[in-house]
Parts: sequence; C-alpha cells; structure tokens
Amino acid sequence: MVEVVDPGVVKSGAYKYEDGTRYVGDWNSKGQKHGMGHLLLPDGTRYDGCLASGMCSGLGVMAFPDGAKYEGEFMQGWFHGHGVFWRADGMKFEGEFRGGRVWGLGLVTFSDGSNGFPRNEGFFQDCKMVRRKRCPEVVQRAQKVAYMARAQCQQVAVKNCDNGLHIDVVSGTDPMVLAVRLSCEYSVRFRLKLDFADIRASACSNASAVSS
Repeated sequence: MVEVVDPGVVKSGAYKYEDGTRYVGDWNSKGQKHGMGHLLLPDGTRYDGCLASGMCSGLGVMAFPDGAKYEGEFMQGWFHGHGVFWRADGMKFEGEFRGGRVWGLGLVTFSDGSNGFPRNEGFFQDCKMVRRKRCPEVVQRAQKVAYMARAQCQQVAVKNCDNGLHIDVVSGTDPMVLAVRLSCEYSVRFRLKLDFADIRASACSNASAVSS
C-alpha cells in the first residue's frame, strides 16, 4: 500500500548542514522535511522521493555509494511495502519489505539473470525463504511501484531545477539525517546484505540437494 504524503507543504528550500548533508525540497510549517525532496548524506547515500513529518515515507529511491539501490515504498525511514532492491553485484529481490528487511512474498534474481534451482520465489521471513510459492502478482506489483518511484524522482529533479533553489548553510545535524543514517548503517544495508547472503547460501544448498 502506497503511503500518500498529506497536505501541509508551506515552502521549498535548499539547505546544507555543517556535516556536509544537503537537502533540497519541501518543508512544512513545523520546519520538517515534508513533501518531495532530495537528500544527500556525507557518505554519498542519496534519497529522492516523498517525505512526511521529517521522515522518508511514501514512494522513493535510495542509492548507496557501493552501488546498491532500492526503489519502492518507505515508511518512517524504512523500506516498507513493495519494492525492488539491487545489490552492487547485480543480485536483486522484487517483492515485499518490512522494517527495512526482506520480509514477505518475492522473487530473487541472481546477477546472471537466473532465479536459482529450485526457483527462489516464495515467502521470506527472518532472512530465509520459508515457503516456496509462485507470486507473480506480488512481483509485478513490486516492479510497478519501483517504476513509479523512479518516475517520481525525475519529477523531483525537474522541480528543483525549475525553482532555481540556492543552498543556505545551517549549523548542527538534522535529527532526520541521523535517523536515516542509522537506518542505512544498522538495518538497510547491513541487514539486507545478511538477508541476501542467507538467500544465496540457501539457494546453493537446494541446488546441491537436487543434483545429488
């Protein structure tokens, strides 16, 4: 389910924080990032998409400096809902996410374009596929949501360019930046790497069992 950002945008602006974080986009009357925006963290992590009350919520795209990327739904700063996650090596998961983790129905595709044998499609929970099940509707939904998030990002770029926003320097570190950073470092990137490591190990184990 796509979370729609509620009305409340009162201004647009661009700011650069002392730690190097940059934000260009919409704000609400409370001074929170709210609406559409672009956030760039000092380590190169980039987010383009919807924000609500200071957090990434709704459709968005998050790209990491190592080449990994997620396109899809966010809720309160986490990957949550339908989406597509790519690892830097090309391995991807199309399906459902919960709290920044692979959790729910989905399909794994390896960097060579294969889905493993037996096919790695089904219900994933706690870093493992617990039940094989064809779920084309969920995969198609994830692909559609990813496409919508990607298209929306292009609108964000055009909007920011048209506005001709300048960058002001402000002191301190935004709490939302800290929340996103913690989300990225301690759950999103790290957790998904473990998820995919387990998925790959499980796939190799299944393949060996079938061939023997």
